Amino acid sequence: MKQARFDLARVLRAIEDRLVPRLRLSLMQRVVYYHLLRHTRLQGRTRLRCSIPWLATGTGVSPSAMRRAVRSLAEKRAVCILSRGEHGHVLSLRLPTEIPECQKQPERASFDFEAADFLQQARLRNAIHRREGGRCFYCRRQLAGRSRALDHVFPRAQWTRDHRGRRNVNSYRNLVSCYADCNTQKGRRPASDFLRALYRSGQLNAAELADRLMALKALSRGRLKPVFTP
Repeated sequence: MKQARFDLARVLRAIEDRLVPRLRLSLMQRVVYYHLLRHTRLQGRTRLRCSIPWLATGTGVSPSAMRRAVRSLAEKRAVCILSRGEHGHVLSLRLPTEIPECQKQPERASFDFEAADFLQQARLRNAIHRREGGRCFYCRRQLAGRSRALDHVFPRAQWTRDHRGRRNVNSYRNLVSCYADCNTQKGRRPASDFLRALYRSGQLNAAELADRLMALKALSRGRLKPVFTP
């Protein structure tokens, strides 16, 4: 049966892109791994009979350092110690495709909604706009193009005073999508006061006012998280 062609370039990419970061190989472990690769897979064999002093001489390290490196590679399953005795070790080198840890997809870091600054990036700002469904959080008119803005529901001083010292004034809990003129009219007033002013001026009816005050409470309690892919 014809032996499959050894694609060195592909193996080297897998070593650097997967094996080294996934197994967290140290510089010494990498040196030993490449040395074993040179004397096994590059010569068409999967195992090597050798002594620790021989490996140490080939890499220019001390026998004790070599012994620790081989043992640590075995613990990480990059090398398999098939046997050991007075005539040396029999080692088998595993390629990245043969190591389960190198095949797993890296876990994506979870997104910290509470710490995120939703004014910092366009994708986060857009997530706030999408959360409101294309309508002004205050007057409920349909938003259009450049007329929309992001407004701080609670001014900075009120936010840190009423929200247990939270410093993230740009939290998703404190930002809403609204008309630019609503943002201007609201000014530094609390959002609840501005909503009642809209009711008195006839821009909101009683049911809409009640709905907006409930939304304001839900927002403050963290129940209106934007939906997006971190």
